Amino acid sequence: MTIATITANPSVDRTIYLENIRLGGLNKVKRLGQYAGGKGINVSSYLADLGCQSKAFAFIGGTNGLYVRDYLLSRNIPAECVVVPGETRTNIKLIDEALQQTTEINEPGPLVDSASQDNMLQLINSSLADYKVMVVAGSLPEGVSSSFYKEIIRSARSHGALTILDTNGHNLREAAEAAPDMVKPNRAELEVFCGRKLSTIPELLIAAGQLLDLGVKVVLVSLGGEGSLLMTREKSWLVNSPQVDVVNTVGAGDSMVAAFALGLSTQGWEERLPEILLHAAACSLEAITKVERRLQVDLIQQKMATIRIQEVSNLDRRNFASQDYDAE
Repeated sequence: MTIATITANPSVDRTIYLENIRLGGLNKVKRLGQYAGGKGINVSSYLADLGCQSKAFAFIGGTNGLYVRDYLLSRNIPAECVVVPGETRTNIKLIDEALQQTTEINEPGPLVDSASQDNMLQLINSSLADYKVMVVAGSLPEGVSSSFYKEIIRSARSHGALTILDTNGHNLREAAEAAPDMVKPNRAELEVFCGRKLSTIPELLIAAGQLLDLGVKVVLVSLGGEGSLLMTREKSWLVNSPQVDVVNTVGAGDSMVAAFALGLSTQGWEERLPEILLHAAACSLEAITKVERRLQVDLIQQKMATIRIQEVSNLDRRNFASQDYDAE
């Protein structure tokens, strides 16, 4: 195994599909789904679909925690879990199929005490030398500060592992100060980080540049239906994906992180960023068109041919270069 993920606040995700959500009225469920969730666990699951085994670290508690652990084992994903008092959270996803909208209702998660945090850090540090990439992902439960992620990132670097950070805007700034190799915010998280609305590509580039100034090497900003933006100090790329019927947005960003974790685990990844980005965008496109949180490699290859990546000039951020990258 060359990749590990840490999920400080895993969940049991109950996905409820409805034709039209009527607030204050009766809603009939079309179908239900239940999954072990949390960003890092989603990444490990998608990596398994891509043929790459990763180790998943997570805090778990109660019956829900056992469900998360058993799910990982059922997918042949090795897990290192620290058991905490209380119950792993349940998150509800309401998917309105008529409007193609997802409403999320997320519990905060259990209290994780300092002893459990120290136990987790020891588990991670004892095996960091085995990994090329550590994915640090998701929200933090009660009792855990963003310095927890910062410590993992710094420890990983000291062992020669690359790190990918994907957390919400409130934890993003402090954790990013540890200079992870890659950060993947969505637009809203980047807006919280920089403290202003980001409506245009130049504004997004300027905000992403603030993360680069902290020592981050790669910033991937997911933009929902508008695609995504990848930025380094030297170059930037904008993804243009075709319009598709969106079945489920949950996990779309996690599938991109999985593709990048796989890409960064290989030699010479810096020179192949457009190729990795193309694969990641296709994984996201595949994820949002599926009810199940599973990726099919053959369909990902087909979707790569429908995506175009345009290089964006870092020098003049109002203009776009003409170079395109495709699956050929």
